[in-house]
Amino acid sequence: MQISYYYLNNARLRSKLINFFDSIILKIQNVVRDQLTFSFSLVGSGKTRLITIDSNNHIDLDYNLVIQRDKVGISDDPKELKSIIMNAFRGCLSKGTHVCDSTSAITVRSDNFVIDGYKYSADFAIIFEGNDGYYYKLLFDKPNNVYLWGRIKKSHNFGYKFSRLKEEGLWLEIKERYIHKKRTINKPSFSLLIETVNELCQKYGIQWFLRIS
Repeated sequence: MQISYYYLNNARLRSKLINFFDSIILKIQNVVRDQLTFSFSLVGSGKTRLITIDSNNHIDLDYNLVIQRDKVGISDDPKELKSIIMNAFRGCLSKGTHVCDSTSAITVRSDNFVIDGYKYSADFAIIFEGNDGYYYKLLFDKPNNVYLWGRIKKSHNFGYKFSRLKEEGLWLEIKERYIHKKRTINKPSFSLLIETVNELCQKYGIQWFLRIS
């Protein structure tokens, strides 16, 4: 059966999930603070965020961990960087929680992650914004057992573009186009959101700030 996606519209449930994972990430920030600092955010923004639930009643949260300051040069060794953050997750989560090394994220799941009858998990992508204005994501090339930074296509000035679209009152259209992509395209959530933002900029002729495609 093909899985479909919908937005999680239960505000109380959203708040519980966000508070749970936010508290974990705050602990991790404290654990790694001597080596690096990072900010974090759910993919998207706004009161509802872009938290989805699938047709199997599984809730999926997608976070970006955005590297801000590398105090020991660990960014030059993406494998070690990911290992440090994964170990911090393991130390801050209860026994029985699985911290998995996925291709483009750290996936956190547990059989005990059930709330109001819904199972849930979270993916944490490690990214940074380069001096060229593009976002770079920490990737694990499993066939070659190599960790590397991959430039996210068409991510140039994403934050600025996203803010401008919201200022133009296009938040609902962002949500509609994003969830359609989520249902039909098998890509990381952040990549789908970037595609959504670029397409809407083109649709509405908001070209003057699209300096690089």
